[in-house]
Amino acid sequence: YAMENDAIYVHFGWSPQAQSDIKKFAINNINGLYDSGFWRDTSLNVPYEHTAFTNIANIKQTASRRGYRNTTNEKALLNYSISNIDISEMNSAVVANNVVIPYSYAQTTSYQYDIDTKLYKRSMNNKAHVDAVTKQQYTAKNIIIQKISNYSIDSYGRQDLKNVGSGDGYYITNGYAVPITWTKNSRKEKTIYKFLDGTEVKVNDGNTYIQIQP
Repeated sequence: YAMENDAIYVHFGWSPQAQSDIKKFAINNINGLYDSGFWRDTSLNVPYEHTAFTNIANIKQTASRRGYRNTTNEKALLNYSISNIDISEMNSAVVANNVVIPYSYAQTTSYQYDIDTKLYKRSMNNKAHVDAVTKQQYTAKNIIIQKISNYSIDSYGRQDLKNVGSGDGYYITNGYAVPITWTKNSRKEKTIYKFLDGTEVKVNDGNTYIQIQP
């Protein structure tokens, strides 16, 4: 996903496979294990592995020191539309005021549509997903659900995703959902999302959550 978005990959630690792939594909990356600009906040009531933080200013400083590009000539992954995209009259459209995406026995992500703001309010395990600083609940204008097979790759339970190939999913916006397909021809190529009639998905102006669901 870093490759298809021409992105700098910022991470804290890695698996042996990830370490090998970052080197193999020459991924511009910033690693909290070795790079400065990261810190721990152990006052949070969360497991230790979830206490690492950084910020954009520190990331930019490290990227500049490394000589990483901070611009791209590549086309954006998604096609955004200034004019409203109305999917309610499309074939197979269904009302989607409440969206529930189960990931495992321990984790479910859900969204509730707010007709006044025309945005989806995000929750995790039936609890509002709230920003720790602003105390505001996260929202999304668009939701793309991409169904992908996942499988364990070692005895530690690390997982891989079969995200090269094709599959199906949903595009959700303005209180409606329609089925879509996705195609990704190689690790470096962008994922292409299409409606069932074969036309490429355009999304409404606003932020988008791509939910990769097993």
